[in-house]
Amino acid sequence: MKTYIRKHFRNRNSSLILPMFLLLLLFSSCKGGSQSQSNPGNSNGEVSFQTHAKGSHSNYDQKTEMIITSTSELDKVFSKINSNRQPKEPVLDIDFSERTVAFITAGQLSTGGFTVEVDRIEDTDTERIIYIGGTSPKPGDNVTMVLTSPFTMISFEKTELPIRFEYKRK
Repeated sequence: MKTYIRKHFRNRNSSLILPMFLLLLLFSSCKGGSQSQSNPGNSNGEVSFQTHAKGSHSNYDQKTEMIITSTSELDKVFSKINSNRQPKEPVLDIDFSERTVAFITAGQLSTGGFTVEVDRIEDTDTERIIYIGGTSPKPGDNVTMVLTSPFTMISFEKTELPIRFEYKRK
């Protein structure tokens, strides 16, 4: 009986090693961690910025571009983002005496597959321009059939220049 148990147990362990290894490999390749990313500017008038949050459910129905200059405004945006989310997105800790936050959402869309991203920020002599891009599904792509409202939230060095949003032409 001991021989049968040892042999049976040994064969079962051998057959589990490969699937366990593949699962470990799969999970170790998943992207995780903080969403905060820095984008350095350059000497051609580009402004460095940091992406703090992005996702597919902002809970905003309309396309919105918002400049946030105070903690109370930021709290209102996160309150709406977190209104039906578990776990809740943590509210950013931003020093508004030095930085400004921009929140951009595409509004409510009928499928998944959309993203909103800031491509770059550029200062001219008269204004600061935030260039907005992102992705959208191609006709015929398989996408989830769920309402989404993709968004991104960035911060950048405070400026006295007026700020304008410009969308990438498709």
